[in-house]
Amino acid sequence: MSIKGSDNKLTVRRHLLHLQLLLLLLLLLLLLLLLLLLLLLLLLLLLLLLLLLLLLLLLLLLLLLLLLLLLLLLLLLLLLLLLLLLLLLLLTTTTTTNTTTTTTTTATTTTTTTTTTTTTTTTTTTTTTTTTTTTTTTTTTATNTTTNSTTAAASSSAT
Repeated sequence: MSIKGSDNKLTVRRHLLHLQLLLLLLLLLLLLLLLLLLLLLLLLLLLLLLLLLLLLLLLLLLLLLLLLLLLLLLLLLLLLLLLLLLLLLLLTTTTTTNTTTTTTTTATTTTTTTTTTTTTTTTTTTTTTTTTTTTTTTTTTATNTTTNSTTAAASSSAT
């Protein structure tokens, strides 16, 4: 009985050891599954990060395209402004030529003008017994010449 009892004890111990090994294997499998799940989560996070980076790159590309469009628009506005300035310059050049012509015509008109001068002198003399009044009149004649000079001749008469 002692042999049989010891065999039973050994088999029970063996079974317990087998059960313990099976439990350890199950625990190891669970740990491996958890590790796999963690790795899958990490992979998903990496994929999300990559997607976010791609979206960010797309946004940067769109922003760069927008800046290029804005730069092109600014360049077109500058070209338009230059064209307007050129047109204004052409218009002001024509106006300056017309003004110069008008000035030349005015100068030609003013060279033909002449001036005349008229002088009148009056003298009055009074005495106690008789009164005498003397009037002197000066007549001026003007002569036009082509050299733009002014001449005046004076003659006087007394009464």
